[in-house]
Amino acid sequence: MEAFTRARGNYRLLRATRHHEIAIGGIEKKPSTVEGTSLIKRDESGEVVWKEHWREANVRALEWEMERDEPETYGRRSEISPPTNISVEVPKSKAEQLAESAMYFDLFRGGIQVLLDLGVPLPAIVGQRQLAPAAVETTAKPVEPVLRDDC
Repeated sequence: MEAFTRARGNYRLLRATRHHEIAIGGIEKKPSTVEGTSLIKRDESGEVVWKEHWREANVRALEWEMERDEPETYGRRSEISPPTNISVEVPKSKAEQLAESAMYFDLFRGGIQVLLDLGVPLPAIVGQRQLAPAAVETTAKPVEPVLRDDC
């Protein structure tokens, strides 16, 4: 039983080491093959001919290691309960923003229409400045439009 436990522990260590090598990538040795085949190339003495090649890091394997090494930081969110004192405001989708803009535009346009229906003269807009309402015909002395800087 002791030999079995030791062998199993050695296998786990070997497996974890190999997983880590794959996760971080780097230069690896692998057997050379006979060109155009999957046969392993051997030298004159029958020994396997090894060649070095570059292995890219395996991001998924790195994530797997990090999730298990530091689950409170890198664990899956479904496995960790979120803090209760954080409130998150989800930004509105583009469609919701457009619908809200259209609603406010309709309100503004409706307000302008009411003013026009009541005969209220609307100010003319020149660049970024707004002119006061044009003079209305009355018995009083006409008033010249005045530029306002507060608009």
